[in-house]
Order: sequence, then C-alpha cells, then structure tokens
Amino acid sequence: MTRLALLVLTGAAAAALGLGLGVGGFGGVALPTGDMADQDHGDMKASPKFGGKVLLDITPMFEVEAAVGYHTGHHLKDWEDTTGIEEPSTKVVPITAGMNVKYVVGPLGVYAGGGFGYYLATIGSTGVLAIPLVGNVAYSADTNVNGLGFYGSGGVLVRFGKLAVDINPRYNYVVNDGTYDYTLKWDWNGIGGTEHGTYEKDWKDSYVDVLFGVDYFFM
Repeated sequence: MTRLALLVLTGAAAAALGLGLGVGGFGGVALPTGDMADQDHGDMKASPKFGGKVLLDITPMFEVEAAVGYHTGHHLKDWEDTTGIEEPSTKVVPITAGMNVKYVVGPLGVYAGGGFGYYLATIGSTGVLAIPLVGNVAYSADTNVNGLGFYGSGGVLVRFGKLAVDINPRYNYVVNDGTYDYTLKWDWNGIGGTEHGTYEKDWKDSYVDVLFGVDYFFM
C-alpha cells in the first residue's frame, strides 16, 4: 500500500507540474572492459542483465532517470574445471540516477545522458571438497566489492503512443578497488564454521551495457 500511495502521489505531483512520468523495463548484456576483462585482473566474461527504471520528463528535451539493474553473473574467461570447486561468478546490482537530453521528431528520437550510481557487487563461489581422512566438506565464500561509479549513455527511441521502444548502450565505471573482507562458511557432516579474511582488489570495474527496453508513459 505504501508503494502504491507513493506512486499515486508522484503521478499527481507530476501532472500538476506538467511533467511526464513513465516507467520502463530493460534487458540485455553487460560486457566487461579494461581491467575487469583483462586476464591478469578481473578476467570476466559478459553477463545477462535486466532491470527497471522510472523516467520524469522535466521538459520535452530534459529527462531525469532512476534505475536499478541486475547482472546474473560474470564468469571467468580462463576458468579450468576443478573437482569439487564450482566456477566463481560476480553478480552486480547497479543503482543509478542521471539525466538525459533528448531530441524527438514525431515517433523517433535520440538521446544522450549520464549520471552516478552505487554498484553492489558480490563475488561468490561454492563447492564440495573431498579431503583425505576427513571426508566431504561443503563450503561457500562471498566477497562484497561495492563502490561508487558513474555512467554515460546514448539511445534511440521509437514511440507508439504512450509506449516507447528503447535501444540503449551505456558505459559504466566503478571505483571499487581496495581491501575487502570475505566470509567463508563450511560444513562437514552437520558441523559447520565461519572464517573471515581480507581480499585485495587492485583494479576498478568497467563495462559496456547493450540494452533493449520498453517504456510506458502515464502522462
């Protein structure tokens, strides 16, 4: 009820001010670049990505955007199968806000924009190790490497009344190098434990999104 009331109030305020309010969903792929893709650093492959956004037209040319996305998992390019160890993957949740400058003629439009965000990233690995004289030990390890970042984007719009098809490439750069804590959990025949340590990440993440979406404008 609280979220519905907030959406109704936001819509009413936008209508009173003569603003355009819309929501959108998108999907596509996130392609690592720079050190995130480099073999000696992140060594990460592409990941599917999806998410949603809220759009507020301040004027016909200027639009404010807030979005949240989810990378389902960046795997390693040079991973070699190891018995008992599943391939690590990095999941990312980017929460971003920015502004777009649009040029629209009839149903067609182009835009460019940019903004800032907070990028929540988790490196995770699980597996079952067969240890001589001990037996099978299940484990899971997680490291959160969150950081502030920014993005630059462009796009093409095709409008169909209140609906718009949106093709949107964008570049993201995240300042998340540094020292992070990790957590290792293990279980052996119902007996478990937790270990803690530190992980040194000596590179910053960067990636290019190629996204396809559909937007709906209430007004």
